[in-house]
Amino acid sequence: MDAIFFDLDGTLWNAIPQMVDAYNEAMKDNGYHYSFDYETVKSYMGLTPEETALIAFKDVSLKEGLRLFRIMYERELVYLKKKPGILYPNVEEVLNTLSKKYPLYIVSNADKGYIEAFLEGTKLDKYFKSHLAAGDTGLEKWQNIKLLKEKENIDRVVYVGDTNKDKIESNKANVLFIHASYGFGVIDDEEYRSYWTTTGAADSVITYIQMNFDGLKDDIIRMLAGERVYVNTTEFLNDMQVIRSKNDVLTVLIHLGYLSYDKDTYECYIPNKEVADEMNNAIKATSWTPLANTIQNSKFLLDATIAGNENAVAQAIDLAHDENTSILAYNDENSLACVLTVAYIW
Repeated sequence: MDAIFFDLDGTLWNAIPQMVDAYNEAMKDNGYHYSFDYETVKSYMGLTPEETALIAFKDVSLKEGLRLFRIMYERELVYLKKKPGILYPNVEEVLNTLSKKYPLYIVSNADKGYIEAFLEGTKLDKYFKSHLAAGDTGLEKWQNIKLLKEKENIDRVVYVGDTNKDKIESNKANVLFIHASYGFGVIDDEEYRSYWTTTGAADSVITYIQMNFDGLKDDIIRMLAGERVYVNTTEFLNDMQVIRSKNDVLTVLIHLGYLSYDKDTYECYIPNKEVADEMNNAIKATSWTPLANTIQNSKFLLDATIAGNENAVAQAIDLAHDENTSILAYNDENSLACVLTVAYIW
């Protein structure tokens, strides 16, 4: 391997909260009715400006959509230089180590100026030899990968990205691909799945949930059961080293992509089964032994239920009933409902 090329959003940092604020401010200040939330902007990650405009402004022409996108984008660049996105855990340490052995580059589908805003806001420019964005050339990512290879006279390259589109673009450019699965995308191919738990982000999840602030464990259980929980994201100081409360932990997990956020209800939740599986793995690596046992028992119960093993099901539910119900409320129907929810948390 002669060099490493990095994607930006979802691979090196998460700037979605800043983008949401910048987009909404720009639209409001210019008298437009459009509004954006976290999940909506997240769906734009990895897209070119043209692709984003088509999705974000479906009721107007592409030309008008691009004009509106430029209004938001100009505000975004100003915003990010003052309030940068959040780097994923250990990013600078990894870049520092890799840069001593390999030349590092950034190739992104972002518009012109975005990579520069990232480098200025994070002060990471010393680690990268060069970069190229879709807004610089008007080319697709795979074409920019090949262009940068030719420009820098590089033969063997590995591309690090977080979405299935990154994988496709890497294949088209005929370069190796590493999936940063802590990011915004999910790749079905089993070949790439193992990268999730080998990243610093997975270790950080273990660190954060072990802080065990009041109510955190209960909220994790509820989300694993498919529920949503309230979170106050305004308390967070935009610093992953300063974690003071359960709300801070949940907000960080949102930034890392382990939780999704509904801005209308101020609730967070686990977005899909893959993330739930990794959350379960993280819990097994913590001191939350009772919870880990509950999850393991739940898997056994589900398997027994599907298999029609009524005796095993009865014993498992009886055990969950004893462990999660007080003597005074043992026969209460609400308690039984809660017991079933916990018992089938898997």
